[in-house]
Amino acid sequence: MDIPQRKLAEMPEDRAKDFLGQPKFSGKGFTILPEPTEPLDIDSPIFDQMKDPYTVRNFLVPRRPLVFEEIDDKDAFTYGTSVNTLDMPIKLAGQKEVRVPLELEADREAIQKWVNFAASNLPDWVDRIFYITTDRRRIRRGSSQRRPGIHTDGFQGARYQKKNPPDIVALVHDHVPFVSYAQSFDFTGLNTGKHDFHAEMSRQADESNAVPSENYKMYVFDAFTGHRAGEAEEDIERNLVRFNASYATYDFIGNTHNPLLDYDWEMVDRTIPNNLIKESIVDSESKRRTQLEQIIAKNRYVPNIDRRLQLIDFIKK
Repeated sequence: MDIPQRKLAEMPEDRAKDFLGQPKFSGKGFTILPEPTEPLDIDSPIFDQMKDPYTVRNFLVPRRPLVFEEIDDKDAFTYGTSVNTLDMPIKLAGQKEVRVPLELEADREAIQKWVNFAASNLPDWVDRIFYITTDRRRIRRGSSQRRPGIHTDGFQGARYQKKNPPDIVALVHDHVPFVSYAQSFDFTGLNTGKHDFHAEMSRQADESNAVPSENYKMYVFDAFTGHRAGEAEEDIERNLVRFNASYATYDFIGNTHNPLLDYDWEMVDRTIPNNLIKESIVDSESKRRTQLEQIIAKNRYVPNIDRRLQLIDFIKK
């Protein structure tokens, strides 16, 4: 289903550029099954924390994307023809077969290598839904292909009252590196229902920790890995393929529907609330202290027990 143009026009530019529309599929496709592959022998919090419920405390542990494969047929990856998709499921929970529309044939190698990796390294890969995003387009000098700004993929905010294990993400491109940040992010005092965590990541990011990716290398990272899109140094065609292994249903309007899978999700608006606090936690707490001082000044003796309880509740929030 295409996202309504009115809704697209209302979105901020940095969000709207990720919407690629619903391509026209022939209904034909191919099936991919995992091939035996040696698991990665690397110590990383990505693997240590993949089975635990999502918690923002994991952002305190620095991490960086790991290379697990490389595209061999670089010409096919760069010059092949494929349609653009956004967060399209290619495997549902409980399935082992990955079903891909024929229009993504040019990205078959990347898909096969991702499936091999997932089956060898994710103990719960069968229980997760696999999603793919494919994005071939020309980007202008000084601009980025995807939305700018430091962010994470698979952030579990206020919508997720019960937290799932974190999403595992893989990404490969042919030109223009993405940039990851091998550092911790401290969100102490922030509330997922009130604060813009990505804005806070941008404030805390230290460019000395920035690590650019390499062309045609396949990277894996998790929902606690801060990264951003890179800017093109010249006008150039770029192919990007991203995979997500998730327990979540990506039921947002604008996501691509896979006609080869049997599912019928009720799609919802994906717009990020515009009332999230973007100021730093330091500024936010400074305002809070001022508010508290004003309340105490007006209620110096607080003779009423109900009012006293209100103040205590205010301090705890």
